[in-house]
Amino acid sequence: MLNPVRRAGLVLLALLLGACGPPPRELAEPVAVEATYRLLFNDVLVGHALFVLQISSDGAYTIDAFTTPAGQMRQATVHEVLENSRGKIDSRGVRPERFDRSVMLDQEVTLQRLAFDWEQRRLRFSNREETRVDALAPGTQDRLSYLLAAWRLVTGDEAATEIQIASIEAIEQTRLEVIGKETIEIPLGRYETVAVRRSTSQPNQIRAIWFRTDLSPLPLRVVHGWAGSTVDMQLESLSRNPDHPR
Repeated sequence: MLNPVRRAGLVLLALLLGACGPPPRELAEPVAVEATYRLLFNDVLVGHALFVLQISSDGAYTIDAFTTPAGQMRQATVHEVLENSRGKIDSRGVRPERFDRSVMLDQEVTLQRLAFDWEQRRLRFSNREETRVDALAPGTQDRLSYLLAAWRLVTGDEAATEIQIASIEAIEQTRLEVIGKETIEIPLGRYETVAVRRSTSQPNQIRAIWFRTDLSPLPLRVVHGWAGSTVDMQLESLSRNPDHPR
């Protein structure tokens, strides 16, 4: 049986690396951003995450996220998660094309892939055990691209949007809603932000995302609370190089 610290850390990594108004038709300049986050479970440090976002001037994007344990989690287990989302942002919205997830847990690696076929409206799920195909609904996102959908909502004219967030385990109906300006304290400093609520059919859960759009399309903070527990991803550092995306 997993000890409480290890179990909490596994839940955190799954939830946080784990869900639109009209966009500009093309970006004025490409975007390249690197951001590091600290991951907290009930205010205890359990991990760090590195996000690398690139958006070209024609709207093609890639997001890489690499998560490693910290604190007691580092002593309890070897658990690293590498995720990648790639796709396109255009007048139809954020349209992921492929999502890959690699998890190393105690030297064992599991691989997962989602392939989005927008022309045929098919979503293919695959791992080592199975491959299956489901219908691909408009607005479907993966565990990383939904952050871009939330960012576009903040920078657009609409107050809310309905999307689906797909993972190998399930497709989750999700509502993103702008709830207004909030001042937050994070390791990087104190910022005036715009908050977005993420709602699902699961009761008694609190999910929120905070953006400062003049800093980055990536969020400053992401929180998920349920049953007296909270997971919290807070921005620690940010570097931008829009003139020379990788």
